[in-house]
Amino acid sequence: MGINNVVMEDELLYRAIKRSKKFCLDGNRITPALFKREIEGISVDRSAKRSRDEAVEFMCNNANLNSRVKGIAELPVKSCKQLGTNVVAAPSVGNPYHTNIFLDENDEFRQNIQALGLADASILVFYDEKMEWT
Repeated sequence: MGINNVVMEDELLYRAIKRSKKFCLDGNRITPALFKREIEGISVDRSAKRSRDEAVEFMCNNANLNSRVKGIAELPVKSCKQLGTNVVAAPSVGNPYHTNIFLDENDEFRQNIQALGLADASILVFYDEKMEWT
């Protein structure tokens, strides 16, 4: 049985903090930089009925992120929806959990407010003390 392509409001999303993105963390707080608009959307993984530990383990062992995950932020889909973002499942061959968050494409000021709101709704759920920032 596959994963439903509709991202449910009660799901959680996980965003990798790569070792090259030190500016995405301020101590243990997530900064809006982690959610700044990207053309293809903001890449996250969805929980899809997995535990936090399962989601974190999958991301840390994912071939596309392998050895680059310094931290992982968790945020509720419900918060994304409340901020007016669009959350779209985008499964790939190597990652059935891949999802994109799209900010308001027509209003840069609103994008900044959305990124701030996403950061405020996020918590740091994984941090690799041993991995050096690059």
